[in-house]
Amino acid sequence: MQWSEETCRILNIGAPPVEATLANFLDFVYPEDREALRALLRRCFERQERQEIDHRLRMPDGTMLWIHSIVESTLVRGQRVVRGTSKDITLSHGEVLRKETENAIFHTLATALDPADAVQKVVEALSLGLGWGCGIAWSVDQTGATLECIASWGKDRTVWPFLKNMRGTVLAAESGLFCQFQYSTDPFWIDDIATNGDFPQREGALEAGLRRALFVPVIVDARLQYVLAFCMQEHEPYKEEMLVFAKRQADQLAQYLQRREAENRLQYVATHDALTELLNRASFVEQLALALKRAVRNRQGVAVLFLDLDRFKVVNDTIGHSAGDRLLQECASRFKASLREFDTLARFGGDEFVVLVDQISDPHQVPAVATRLLASLAAPFSINGTELTLCASVGISTYPEDGDDAETLLKNADIAMYRAKQEGRGAHQFYSASLNQYSYERLNLETSLRRALERNEFCVHYQPKLNLASGRLESMEALIRWQRPGWGMVAPDQFIPVAEETGLIIPIGNWVLDAVCRQIELWRAQGRTPCRVSVNLSARQFRDERLLDDISRIIGTTGVNPQRVEFELTESVVMNDPERATSIMRALKSTGFGLSIDDFGTGYSSLGRLKSFPIDSLKIDRTFVRGLPEDQDDAAIASGVIALAHSLHLSVVAEGVETPAQLNFLKAVGCDEIQGYLISRPLPAGEAMAVVESTSELKLISSV
Repeated sequence: MQWSEETCRILNIGAPPVEATLANFLDFVYPEDREALRALLRRCFERQERQEIDHRLRMPDGTMLWIHSIVESTLVRGQRVVRGTSKDITLSHGEVLRKETENAIFHTLATALDPADAVQKVVEALSLGLGWGCGIAWSVDQTGATLECIASWGKDRTVWPFLKNMRGTVLAAESGLFCQFQYSTDPFWIDDIATNGDFPQREGALEAGLRRALFVPVIVDARLQYVLAFCMQEHEPYKEEMLVFAKRQADQLAQYLQRREAENRLQYVATHDALTELLNRASFVEQLALALKRAVRNRQGVAVLFLDLDRFKVVNDTIGHSAGDRLLQECASRFKASLREFDTLARFGGDEFVVLVDQISDPHQVPAVATRLLASLAAPFSINGTELTLCASVGISTYPEDGDDAETLLKNADIAMYRAKQEGRGAHQFYSASLNQYSYERLNLETSLRRALERNEFCVHYQPKLNLASGRLESMEALIRWQRPGWGMVAPDQFIPVAEETGLIIPIGNWVLDAVCRQIELWRAQGRTPCRVSVNLSARQFRDERLLDDISRIIGTTGVNPQRVEFELTESVVMNDPERATSIMRALKSTGFGLSIDDFGTGYSSLGRLKSFPIDSLKIDRTFVRGLPEDQDDAAIASGVIALAHSLHLSVVAEGVETPAQLNFLKAVGCDEIQGYLISRPLPAGEAMAVVESTSELKLISSV
């Protein structure tokens, strides 16, 4: 056997050279690659065919080389001779390996189940890609004070005891190696673990034969969330390209985590009440449906408790809406504390809360829950230095006695709740068939509503919207008002639910659309500034088979251009029957009407469904605008909704804008239009158009 000059150069064999034997050559080969090389040589002898292989060599200084070897067998003077050539491919092999690793991480992140799964798989892929013995991931807690080892990977048994001891270890962020990340977000290299006293579980690392380490931070939204560490058993020298590559993959992981956080925030918005952080209606209905399936399987009972705070509107009007919101939050906290861990509490809006009591084996459990809920309100509330007392009325329906589906149980619990109010408030009432009647107050309200339409007691007010790009008031929202004799101006939230339930909303809605179309035509005839006006369509209207015919008739009678009208649909409308909703929306869209999803985020819409609806815009609910820009959660939600809408080529309208700071924030994050008291209150038609056309008003707005 002989060494060629190139082999001597690659192996750094000086003079006198190492004796040219197969055993000496195999000493340079990585132990893991030796058997493959021996097998290749045997095949070369047996088959007399050219053979090729990529393998690693360990140099005397501890460095590693990748070699491409070619061997072939020939006969020379009757003897079998094997000739071979070797080429140093370390650089090119490293590039290929890094590219493969980068692709593997990309696909890993595309299929990861959750952030924990993603981190674990990235640690494994990077360990393999960098050719290192093990990888570790620490998760940084929300406060940034501690780090916990939550993922690890080791290539063989020699490092497993070290990794087992490391798993679950909690370290202070201000001590040891991790304090470096308080001042720098760059990866750093530990050249010798043995001489670094700050290395965690150092003795275990040395027993595993680990010598060097690379620490890489994962930064998400300017916050350190994870630290990845990779350790090797060889004395591989420092390589800048290794740090750059590891940093690039950490950034790829950070982008995934940032995207998942945004998705989670939006999903949270879609399933939770923004004010109390309780489940919203949509999520509660899902949980109730699941509970009913379990009840059938386990032969147990289910109860729904519908809870309404007594005289809350009076209290809210007295102390102000901001204080009223705090009161609702405190009520939610007390209710939650009075329930079992597996009971479900939700807020349906306003002062309505609903409880799901699952796994009922004893009927006496249900009134006990109602008693605890009411008792939780007994202690006075202190809001802004004012002491307040509250009570509530609770209506109860049970499965299987009062219904076997979510809608029926909720409806019957609501009926029972109204009877509880009639019986004197501050009490609970079980549903019975005899309760399936309207209370006197609701019957009276229904009668008054019918007369209101006949006596022309309704009017339409208009609230201008500001286009943030042009600085112009270019559209309005039409809002119904009821001047009820003997009662004064009645708020829509007091009569619209009754109109919706009784079906009166259909003639009332048609009256509103007719009034708006006639007003638009009047403005056109007067040569006033053209404005698009949005009109609300309720769930009952949308379900009505005559909807499209009624709209067509009104448009034909008034002669209005449909492009001047936009319909606002609540999330509940479009999600109740998505297929039918899509069909109707397409028909309206083809006629020229604009379409908008109103009160986005209040609990009904499926984020994945948005792109399938032929809509033009989303309207951010005022609950997410109220805390802007100080409330970080509201800011993140508003920014996320705007980004989501724009990615779907939808414009965004924010309602309830009351301060210049809110306007400036919404403009900065790309919101298209705003409406609220900062711009104008809802006004009668003439006053609203005067605001739109008023130069002074526009100057005031532009100076905000």
